[in-house]
Amino acid sequence: MELIDKQIINEILKQSFVVVLLIIVARTMWSYIKEKNNIIKEKDHQILTNQKELMDLYGQAVESQNKLTNAIDELRKDLHFMKITK
Repeated sequence: MELIDKQIINEILKQSFVVVLLIIVARTMWSYIKEKNNIIKEKDHQILTNQKELMDLYGQAVESQNKLTNAIDELRKDLHFMKITK
């Protein structure tokens, strides 16, 4: 029985390098994935912020366009009134 135990222990010791190497690789991959996940979250936040700013700018552009249209209409009315009064 002692012989079997020594053989098992020797086999485990032979395989321990591979196990340790796999643990190191798994830990490295976990850290890499965690870092990429944080970068993706940061980019998502930046996209949402930029989208909100874009929508605000779009609203301001529509408002400005409406003001311009109203000003043009007022000028046309004034010009038409000036033609009539001449």
